Amino acid sequence: MSKKFDLRSDETLKKYEVFREKGGLDAGCRLCQKETIVDFTHWRIVINSFPYDRIAKEHKLLVSKQHATEDNLPKEAIEELLYIKMNYLYDKFTFMMEAMTQARSIPAHHHYHLVTIKSEE
Repeated sequence: MSKKFDLRSDETLKKYEVFREKGGLDAGCRLCQKETIVDFTHWRIVINSFPYDRIAKEHKLLVSKQHATEDNLPKEAIEELLYIKMNYLYDKFTFMMEAMTQARSIPAHHHYHLVTIKSEE
């Protein structure tokens, strides 16, 4: 039987599973509680506690400051997102990833995964 592929290492995946089993996603919005490391008007960047470390050298999250789903973001936040992508993220990360509905662990708070992949040295 083949193991399901995950972007997290076995160790990080286990920590994440334990966190979820203990109700870690039920104790309020984890994204709202994260410390900001880069601040914009409608968005902020935070560290991902459970990174995709199987592929990522660096994994942060771009989180809307408003606790909202994608379809409830104000027009100004969507406009700023494009500005952030073009003027900040392109030079700092390899990928900007978005989980689709079935894979979202925090569906009520819109966010993107910012990943710098490990090199194949």
